[in-house]
Amino acid sequence: LRAEQDKITVKYGTLIVESGKHQERIEYGISEETLINTITQVNSGTTHLICFSTGLDEIPLLDPYSKESMGIIHQSLTAQNYETKLVSWLDTDIPSDCEVFISAGARQDIPVSNTPKIQRFLEQGGHVFLLIDPIHHLKFAQSLRSFGLELLDDFILEQNPKYQIQGGDPSFVILDQESFASHPMFQMSNQTLLLQG
Repeated sequence: LRAEQDKITVKYGTLIVESGKHQERIEYGISEETLINTITQVNSGTTHLICFSTGLDEIPLLDPYSKESMGIIHQSLTAQNYETKLVSWLDTDIPSDCEVFISAGARQDIPVSNTPKIQRFLEQGGHVFLLIDPIHHLKFAQSLRSFGLELLDDFILEQNPKYQIQGGDPSFVILDQESFASHPMFQMSNQTLLLQG
């Protein structure tokens, strides 16, 4: 009866943490860290909302199994008790309850008419994280100059085949321990890094 009341549908267990009227659910990835974060959030009574843009063919947010999705990032955020919300570029404003507004990999042009919307959000204390390709969003990138941002069509291309993904995009670079100066910060043992220039 309580499971029905709390709408528990996950086979592997759901943990519900309550304090007064505030309630949080943990359905996947129950760990000590997740539990501590949830208890802290419930006791503080505040939620942190991260909003992701939608409507311009952005990288999908919710599919954790697609290699072209941010599903793993979404799972990680929810495991740390952040809430996420999709916000359409067609909306008049970015909702004021969003702490961070993220636009990730829009494949369609972001209309310049959205620049004032971003400005208003920033003036209200919000934060913006734009993951855009300045070549495909040239006019929008130019409109960001009013914020002191200059996005150019600059890319770093790795010419050494040793550091390229075989048959892949030359703007991706594979770095190993030999790629860095001898410094304790770069002691990575057998790990490699994949970066996009």
